[in-house]
Amino acid sequence: MVYLTMILDFFKNPKNRTIIILGAVALFFILFFHQCNKSKDLENQLEKQKTESARLLNNEQAAHAILQNYKLQDSSNRGIIQGYQLTQEELKNQYKALTEGFNDLKGKTALALAKGTVIIKEVVYITTTLKIDANGVEHLIGTDTMKVDEDNWRRMSFDAPFNTKYFNKKDSTEVDFKKLDIFSQTYPGKSKFTFEQSIGLKVGLFQDKKDKKVYIVAQSKYPGLTFSKLEGADIMADPDSKKVTRQFRKTWSIGFSAGYGIMADFKSNSFATGPYLGVGLNYSPKWAQWGK
Repeated sequence: MVYLTMILDFFKNPKNRTIIILGAVALFFILFFHQCNKSKDLENQLEKQKTESARLLNNEQAAHAILQNYKLQDSSNRGIIQGYQLTQEELKNQYKALTEGFNDLKGKTALALAKGTVIIKEVVYITTTLKIDANGVEHLIGTDTMKVDEDNWRRMSFDAPFNTKYFNKKDSTEVDFKKLDIFSQTYPGKSKFTFEQSIGLKVGLFQDKKDKKVYIVAQSKYPGLTFSKLEGADIMADPDSKKVTRQFRKTWSIGFSAGYGIMADFKSNSFATGPYLGVGLNYSPKWAQWGK
C-alpha cells in the first residue's frame, strides 16, 4: 500500500510531468514498433504465399516446357528452356535424377543444377592423298582442321593402308601389274583414324525480373551443334531452414545496458532521473522485439 501511495504521489507531483511524458512517449513507440512488426510479419506471410504460388506455377510450366534452339547473330547456337525452382527436399525425392553423378559429393549442398545433351551434325570434306611406303604398301591419307575460336575446334586425320595384287586371269597366279590379261585384288589394312575435338559450352540459370520464371540457357559457337535435351533447377533452401530468426531469440540475457531512466530510492521514498550504465539481467519479451 505504501508503494502504491508513492507511485500515485509521483504521478501527482508537477515536477515529474516531464518524466511522465517521456515515459508515455517511450511506451507509445514500443507499442508502435510492436504493431509495425505485426504488420510486417503479415506482409511477409502474404509475400511468402505469393512467392510459393509463383514457384509451383513455374514448376508446373517447366514440366511441360519445350526446348527451343536458335542461332544468334554471332553464329552461336543457343538452347533455352524453362527450369525448376526446387527445395532441397524436392530435389532429394521427386527430382533426384538431377543429382545423378553427384552422389559422391557428400556434405555439399546443391545450389543450381543443369544437364543437357547435344547433337553435332557435320559434313566434312577431306582432301586425300595416296602414298606408298618403303615396303610398297599404299596409304590413303587425309587430314582436316576446323577452328572457330580457342574453345571450339576440331582436328582429324586418317591413314588407310592397302595393298593391291595382280593375278593372271587364266590360272590366278600372281603376276606383275604390267602384264596383260590380268585382274587385281585390293587387300585393305588396319586403318588409323585420329579425331580430336573441343566444344566450348556456356550454361546459365536466369530468372525473369517480371514473371520470376527460371530459365536454363546453354549456348556454343561450335558449328552444327543442336541441344536435344536441357533441364535444370534453381535449388532453394527448405522452408524449415528459413524460419523466422526471432524464434531463436532469447527473452532472457545478461549484458551491458545503458540509457536514460527513472531510479527509485525506496529508503528515502524518492525518485530521480538521469542517464545510467550497468551490467545486469535483461528481459525482453518476443512481442517487444522487431526486425529480422
